[in-house]
Amino acid sequence: MSSARLDRQVLTELQSLLEDDFSDLIAIFIRDAQHRLEQLRAAITAQDLSTARMSAHSLKGSSGNMGCVEFNQLSDQLEDYAKAGQLERCEALMPVLVQEAEWVFGELNGLLINP
Repeated sequence: MSSARLDRQVLTELQSLLEDDFSDLIAIFIRDAQHRLEQLRAAITAQDLSTARMSAHSLKGSSGNMGCVEFNQLSDQLEDYAKAGQLERCEALMPVLVQEAEWVFGELNGLLINP
């Protein structure tokens, strides 16, 4: 697992703290992030930068709490673009964010299979 993209220490601490509930946390995080990504995509398509900013902000917070470093940084960047009214930059960054999210989901699911 790449430390530049996932903070293993954060995940280890969460797993120690939550024990058996760690798998529930991962499932909830993935489900919520997928929903937020869909909201974000729809908001950008509708040119609704206020909703895009709020969705990106939510993704930034949850990904940061889970130790998803790159996902967090990309969400932060997209939030900044939305706040600045830079629709084109939001559109360009969206596929990068989705690709990172898919990688993160795979890695987190892998933790459940191979703890």
